[in-house]
Amino acid sequence: MVLAGESTTMKILAVTSVLCSVIVTGLVVRRVAFGEELRSNQAEIQPSPVKDWDKHNTGGHWMGPKSARVTIVEFADFECPVCRQFTLGAVRGVRAEFPDDVALVFRHWPLPYHRFSYVAARAAECAGVQDHFEQFHDQLFSQQDSLGLKPFLEIAREAGVPNVAEFARCTAVKTPNPAIERDRADAIAIGGTGTPTLVVNGKRLRGAPDSARFSTYVRKLLQK
Repeated sequence: MVLAGESTTMKILAVTSVLCSVIVTGLVVRRVAFGEELRSNQAEIQPSPVKDWDKHNTGGHWMGPKSARVTIVEFADFECPVCRQFTLGAVRGVRAEFPDDVALVFRHWPLPYHRFSYVAARAAECAGVQDHFEQFHDQLFSQQDSLGLKPFLEIAREAGVPNVAEFARCTAVKTPNPAIERDRADAIAIGGTGTPTLVVNGKRLRGAPDSARFSTYVRKLLQK
């Protein structure tokens, strides 16, 4: 015979047991997923040649020495969190580590589901007209969380764009930007599947490696 109080207690214990099972299962799945991601991120970088790369290797904004032995072409979206992490982490790291040997060529690939990515790319092009693309590019990624909240004019001032009135006139143009459209078409043409799409010395990388792996990869390229 089960008393009313005992029945309630048993129900509570049963519910608690189910919840514990769900939590434990979730933790196991999370560990497995995290472990797979970790192993993938630790795997050796295996780049693949890009078909007809010479045909698409034009345009973009060059940052670094023209004599660089390693050239990183990055098709990226200013609203993409992985692009931000890779640019401010891995790219910045190798450029600091090998200042005379590594250059970045930034090319646009604003994704349609990112609300502010195209206008941010356009604003960066307007800063580039005044030779301040790199400074504006750095500000956009550093302040990614402020996209759509902070006026581009204010970011332009912080990036040192000399003529903010001209910058404002430039960003007011709403027609498609030819440089952005060309970059986006090239990213798709070479088989890019998302941002960032990375081509290093003519070979496309799979995904965006972390700072340590990318540094090791660049060091090996420089030792060849």
